Amino acid sequence: MTPRQKLQLEQSEKRQKINDLLGKDELTDDERNELDTLTKRMQQIEVEMRAAIVAEGDDETRARGMFDDADAEAGERGRLLREITLADYLSPAAAGGALQGRAAELNAALGVPAVGTRGGVAVPWAVLETRAFTTTAANDGPEAQRPILQRLFGPGILDTLGVRMDSVPAGRSEWPLLTAGVAPAQAKEGDAAAAAVAATFEYANLKPKRLTGTYEFTHEEAASVGEIEAALRRDLADAVKSKMSDVILNGAKATDAAPENIAGFLNAIAAPDDAAATATFADYAGAHAAGVDGIHAEIETEVSSVIGTDVYQHAATVYQAGSGESGSEALRRRSMSCRASSYIPAAANAGQSKGNVFHLAGPNGGGVMRGDSVAAMWPTLEVIRDIYTKASQGVVLTWVALWDAKVAFRAAAYQRVAFKIT
Repeated sequence: MTPRQKLQLEQSEKRQKINDLLGKDELTDDERNELDTLTKRMQQIEVEMRAAIVAEGDDETRARGMFDDADAEAGERGRLLREITLADYLSPAAAGGALQGRAAELNAALGVPAVGTRGGVAVPWAVLETRAFTTTAANDGPEAQRPILQRLFGPGILDTLGVRMDSVPAGRSEWPLLTAGVAPAQAKEGDAAAAAVAATFEYANLKPKRLTGTYEFTHEEAASVGEIEAALRRDLADAVKSKMSDVILNGAKATDAAPENIAGFLNAIAAPDDAAATATFADYAGAHAAGVDGIHAEIETEVSSVIGTDVYQHAATVYQAGSGESGSEALRRRSMSCRASSYIPAAANAGQSKGNVFHLAGPNGGGVMRGDSVAAMWPTLEVIRDIYTKASQGVVLTWVALWDAKVAFRAAAYQRVAFKIT
C-alpha cells in the first residue's frame, strides 16, 4: 500500500470518528479532547497528503520514463531514442561488459538501471516502442537485400476494453476500489443524521508475473541478414503486445499449480446463455443499448465492444428492410466503438458465439479515469544474450517482461453477449 493510500484510509477512519462524535447530543470532556485531537490530526493529514501526491507523481514520472516514450519526442532524450538501436544493448551483452555511449546515456536519462535483476542488459520499453521507416538505403551494395517483412498480429484491445495500464516501480502493486459507502437521506430539522457507515474497499493486488520468450539465430544468419536485430526488436514489441491482448481476453485463472496465470475476461465473466435464434439486424442494432444501466453508461454511444471476426462477418450480411443498412454498420454507428478481434474464439457448434465482450465505458472510456480493469507493468523488458549455450550454432536471446492484470475490477461495467450466427 502506498503512503498516499495509507493516509487516505487513516483520513476515512478519523472522519468517521469525528462524525460519530458530532452526532451525539452532548460530549464528555474526554470526547471533546478526542475530537480536538482528531481535528488537529486531520489538518496534519492534509499537509502529508499533498506531499505524498507530489512524491507519488515523481515515482510515476520515473516509472513511465522507463518504458513510455510519450514525453520523449523532443530534446536530448528524443535525440537518443531516435538514434539508438538494439545493437547498442546486445553488443555489450555479448561481450559481458557494461553499457556504454548512447545506450548508457539513454538509460540514465530515463532512470533505468543499466543491469537487470538477473544480470542481463536492461532495455527500456521506450527503445522497443521506437518506430522508424526501413528503407533500402541500409542494404546498398552488390546484392540488394529487400527490407525484412515483419509478422502481423491482431491490434491491441486493451484500450477498447478500458484496461488501465500503469507503470509501477518495485513494491507498488495494490489498487483500492471504493465499492460501498454512505447512502445520504433527507432529514427534518432537529433530527440527527443516520449512523455512520464504514466505507467498503475491494483491492486488486497485482504481483510481477513473467512474460518471456527465447529467440535463436545462427552465426550464418547474423552475417548474411542485414538489420536482423532491428527486425527482432520490432517483432518482439509486437509479439509482447499481442500476447498481452490474448491473455487479457483468454487467460486462465491463477491456481496453486499455475500461479503465473492471469485471468482474462472470458474466465472472469460468466458465459451468457445460448442465443435463442440466429441474430437479426435488430439484435445487432440493439446490442449496445442492452448494456446501458444509467451508472456505467447512460447512452449506447458510451458502450464499446470487441466481437469475434465471424460475428462481424455475419452482421455484415444481415440488412434492415428499407434502409439497406447492415448489422455491422449498425454496430459501429450505435456504439462508442465496435471492433472485430482475432483474439475472440470462433463460434462453437450450432453457431453460438459467446466470447463477445461489451464494455460500459461511460463518457471517458472507463480506462485511465475509472480503472474498470487495471494492469501493471514493471519498468523494463530485459534481454539476456547467451553466446555460450549453443556457441557452435549461434546466439540465444531471452526476453523477460513482468506484468499482471485484474480484469473486470468493476464487474458491472462488463457484459458477455451471445450471438447465434448460423
